[in-house]
Amino acid sequence: MLKVEPWNPASGELNEANLRHCLEQENYQVIVGNYAPGSNTGRHTHSIIRKDAVLSGRLKVSDPESEVILGPGDAVVIPIDLLHSAAVEGDEPVVLLEGWHKPRQT
Repeated sequence: MLKVEPWNPASGELNEANLRHCLEQENYQVIVGNYAPGSNTGRHTHSIIRKDAVLSGRLKVSDPESEVILGPGDAVVIPIDLLHSAAVEGDEPVVLLEGWHKPRQT
């Protein structure tokens, strides 16, 4: 089941630098994705843990058992091999920080 993690105001102003910093502190490698209205990923899986965090716009993320709508500052963890999809909601583009979990070095 997908669970939304809202932005924590204690992390500072919601902006790309602070959102990226939070994801990197959790050991995610971050890339920025820009998605136009109407964009839809289709159903797919990943072989690594993902954490997607919305900087602007609204994104619907669905798995076989649940559906969540992410707004600015919201994040969701996508476990390995979870069948899911994502679609831009509304007429505003989505700026998404896509976190790819890096295994910790020992």
